[in-house]
Amino acid sequence: STYYFAGNFDGGNRTISGILPVTDFKGFGLFGYTNAVNISNLTVQYKLTTVSTSEQAGGLVGQAGTTTSSTTKSYFTNCHVTNFKLSISGSSADFGGIIGVAYNTIVMDNCSAKSITISTTASASGSGGGLIGSHSNAVTITNSSCYNSTITMGYTAGGLTGEDYGGTTTFENCTVKSCTIKGQFAGGLEPGGYHKTNATRCSVISTTITATGSAARAGGIIGNTSRACDIQECYVDATIT
Repeated sequence: STYYFAGNFDGGNRTISGILPVTDFKGFGLFGYTNAVNISNLTVQYKLTTVSTSEQAGGLVGQAGTTTSSTTKSYFTNCHVTNFKLSISGSSADFGGIIGVAYNTIVMDNCSAKSITISTTASASGSGGGLIGSHSNAVTITNSSCYNSTITMGYTAGGLTGEDYGGTTTFENCTVKSCTIKGQFAGGLEPGGYHKTNATRCSVISTTITATGSAARAGGIIGNTSRACDIQECYVDATIT
């Protein structure tokens, strides 16, 4: 679609519950397609029903930003998603508990994904993350978490974010707990990518991280990276293979 939601949405600390997702819809999410938004104070609770899709999808936003909106910021504050299940049939789409794919610069604070499942076949090449499936510009995530969730991708998988195609990723005071993360590149916070990652006072607890395939890379914080990273005061209690 060429139309997107832009502007402010304050959920007033309310919960939208019992949502039944639509299948095979490009940019699936409560907001399918957004640009330059400020979304806050909202919980989205899905019925525990599997969505089968070949396009990018997120529990809150399917696609955040246009491909030409690199300097535009979107803000997500106090947003939460539970019981979101995705079964992925496409080979290159990206999926996240909050945002499927982010082209905007993202600032996220006090957000969470709980009891989500993102799964695909081993041959698929998409990216998945507990909060953001992939991003092409800078992302800052603070005071946020992913709990009791499973992210299984054929390519990259991370407890908070998927593939980093552009921009620095910054995590502060974030937690991944009781999760299963599996992909060719798999990381407790993120699988890694082409740009710098900063992580401060983050924890990965009671989580299983598994890398598969001939180029398998797995890490408690970052699965693989080709850039300098700054990791401080982080804690990992995970099974990594």
